[in-house]
Amino acid sequence: MFDVCVIGHVTKDLICIDGKLQREMPGGTAYYTSIALSHLGLQVAVLTKVARADREELLCELRSCGVTVFCRDSDATTTFANCYRSEHFADRVQAVYATASPFSPDEVAPLDAALFHLGPLTNRDFSLDVLRAVARKGRLVSLDVQGFVRTVAHGAVKTTDWQDKAAGLPYIHILKAGEEEAKVLSGEVEAKRAALRLAAYGPAEVIVTLGSRGSVILSRGQFFDIPA
Repeated sequence: MFDVCVIGHVTKDLICIDGKLQREMPGGTAYYTSIALSHLGLQVAVLTKVARADREELLCELRSCGVTVFCRDSDATTTFANCYRSEHFADRVQAVYATASPFSPDEVAPLDAALFHLGPLTNRDFSLDVLRAVARKGRLVSLDVQGFVRTVAHGAVKTTDWQDKAAGLPYIHILKAGEEEAKVLSGEVEAKRAALRLAAYGPAEVIVTLGSRGSVILSRGQFFDIPA
């Protein structure tokens, strides 16, 4: 059994500045989270999907960090174009060129870990059935909600509310949301009020990240302000 199993698509990220492609690199919640957890000394597994042609390029660093990778078949790799106006990486415009196939409950079933961290990148990556399959294992479940508030239409990314939040959040023990994501999900402008509203759906702990202002954590009714 692993300490943490991260489930999510490792992406191919295209970095563009002033309309010019600068580099291609792996990315996505599953990629960055699993590397960070591995460096903390944990035994980490990743369940992901990328096209066969991209496996070596996108997954080699995970394996070199000691992460156990379970890669399932997909005709496509989720591919994001992150376009910036300047080298200061401000004012990002994001587009999606391709998406990997969604995860299924059967793919989750053989895995076991003390904690499962779910990292959807679009609202098509996980169904409620996948959340239920993970919850049935009786382990801690953590969710980076980013993808559930992302709708992809004609290659463009739009932020929208997660329509299944009332059904899905009771399965989650630890919820992480960016400031804007928390606003969209809760309808509250202020981060702490947003955290309280989201905790009411069921999560025991809600983390709202605030960029250069750090983050705020609501854990079992108590707030913790974390500086950057």
